[in-house]
Amino acid sequence: MATRIGGYFWIIVLILWLSNYIIIVGTCQLENYQIIGTENSQEVSHPNEIYKDKNGNEWTTYTMRTSGTLSIRILQDGKFKFAWKMDKLGDKNKLYFNRESYTNSDVFNETDYFNVKQNDILKWTFSVTDKNGGQVWIAFPYSKLNESTKGSLQLAGTNVTVNATIIPKKNMKPIIVCMTSNKTSPQETGSTVAWTVNATDAENDSILYRFFLNGQPATKWQLQNRWNWSISKANESVNQIEVRIIDQKHSDKESYDDKKNQSFEAAILVDDGSSIIDALNRAKRNRVSTIYINSGNYYLNETLYINTYHINLIGKSKEVILHPLKKDLNGIRISMDDCVIKNITLAGFNDGIQLKASDCLIENVSISSNKTAIQIESSSRNITLKNNTLRGTNGFYILSAKDSSLIDIVGSTIFHNNCAVLLDGISNSIVNGNNISSLRLALQITNSVNITVHNNKIDAGYPGYLGNSICIMGTGCKGITINNNTIKGNPCDDSKDNNNNWTGNCWQAHPCDIGPKFIYRSNGDTNSGINDSRPLCCEWR
Repeated sequence: MATRIGGYFWIIVLILWLSNYIIIVGTCQLENYQIIGTENSQEVSHPNEIYKDKNGNEWTTYTMRTSGTLSIRILQDGKFKFAWKMDKLGDKNKLYFNRESYTNSDVFNETDYFNVKQNDILKWTFSVTDKNGGQVWIAFPYSKLNESTKGSLQLAGTNVTVNATIIPKKNMKPIIVCMTSNKTSPQETGSTVAWTVNATDAENDSILYRFFLNGQPATKWQLQNRWNWSISKANESVNQIEVRIIDQKHSDKESYDDKKNQSFEAAILVDDGSSIIDALNRAKRNRVSTIYINSGNYYLNETLYINTYHINLIGKSKEVILHPLKKDLNGIRISMDDCVIKNITLAGFNDGIQLKASDCLIENVSISSNKTAIQIESSSRNITLKNNTLRGTNGFYILSAKDSSLIDIVGSTIFHNNCAVLLDGISNSIVNGNNISSLRLALQITNSVNITVHNNKIDAGYPGYLGNSICIMGTGCKGITINNNTIKGNPCDDSKDNNNNWTGNCWQAHPCDIGPKFIYRSNGDTNSGINDSRPLCCEWR
């Protein structure tokens, strides 16, 4: 009895030792079968499609994307099970196993074990009748006999012979997990970008890597998973970076086992003394979206037009100063959506920036102009003016024209002799956190809808001037919210009770259908109905 137990013990030890290479033949679970028919079906090799049971074991998985069949022959008596799933694309498609219909399911379902006999033929039929097409997956928890070598193992010291099937482990192709760079796109000429690839191989085979730039080899096949790309002027464009890998067990060096690519923009860099106009033309020609400008003084004899390709014009620091070479020259005109102007000073232009576009950002820009610093023309949308410094003498400093919307003026310092900010016929916009001052009129809102003015410092109270801080005009004004501001000067609206700090000495109102009914007052009107004892020292004409 002890000898028999000892013999079984060594059988179990041998089975565990050979578990990665041997499938033991028994009657509790069938493990020998042979694929005999694969009409329009194929074995799955991608790890994301191979079915794994609750113990993490991978099953041999086949798929059919059109009507087809999969047949196997049973090589010995035993028990059998399988799993299946179908996609949701075609709800009318059917899966039949030995003429029995199986329900449509988008997750794998396992059958119970069932008895089979040697030479039984098991057949799965996939019928695609849905116009949207479909796909089915069928999985077995076994390895195929026709890819194995049959043999018998004699256990040493016993009379027990174990019939076994030696299964050569299938070598899997390596897989690229990700490709990353140490710098984000875009980067300018002269920068070096380090690319790193993370790849895995199930058998820990050595992986060779090869990098490509715009379809041309940038390296030879190498064991290193890194490549340093030095950006040159010839790269000024949107470049395609590709890596290919092989483990030399599958594809040859003229092909690959897996590949991955990413886009990366090489930006144009402008140095002091070179031409911004030339850089802008190169950007349009090469479809480059970003121009970086080094510190320095740049002189323009023509306006910078951004009108055929979206451009990000970005100074490397705020020491980038643009000057006009002739009188009455305007600075920048934007008529293309999705543009950025950042870290630039415009000095002495007639109009600083004229914009008729959408989805644009003007940030950290300093403008000292003769007329309008920033003019937003009609039908512009989603424009953000952020952390700018604007100063001028005539016209308007920020002028936003009719039918524009989503205009946000944030965190800027704005001074103007005439009118600092004019919002005329716009909607759904915000003036927040600015320092706005003027000798005549700090902020005027005309015929506009859903405007919020809050957390600003607004000052039109310079000594010797009868300036107005905020004026709301026109019968088309609706949904104007003015709160939490510090206001010095002569208010032209009735918002003193909305947590504003009013320090002016004059009051004036104009008819407008927002909040309480406004009543226009002038020096000759003594029946205004407004209980205000302050002197009438200003008049809107």
